[in-house]
Amino acid sequence: MNYIKLLEDNIVRVGGQVATEEMIADGWFEYDGPIPQGQNFKLINGVLQEYVPEIPVLTQIQIYKDYLTSTDHKMYNDYEPKEGEDINTIKSQRKIARDYIRQNTVIYPSANN
Repeated sequence: MNYIKLLEDNIVRVGGQVATEEMIADGWFEYDGPIPQGQNFKLINGVLQEYVPEIPVLTQIQIYKDYLTSTDHKMYNDYEPKEGEDINTIKSQRKIARDYIRQNTVIYPSANN
């Protein structure tokens, strides 16, 4: 049995199997259900479920711009892939990044910087 603490928006922090008096006073309680794999959890209908936190659009745009910048050199004809590197996967990821940026700079014009 693990101890969990319910935060805002049903987000849960998972603790260990032993709780101190301070933890109990701070809102930690026993949870006897399964703990899913992952790092981020929500308590939905009394069951812990993994969830992926949303990344704000402008932050995601910047992440994609940084990715495109860091992989530009891999698109040159004379680039030789490193061992285990798949150029087709990189091209596919770059397309996803470009499409996301294009779709969202219409909605968030400040992302054009």
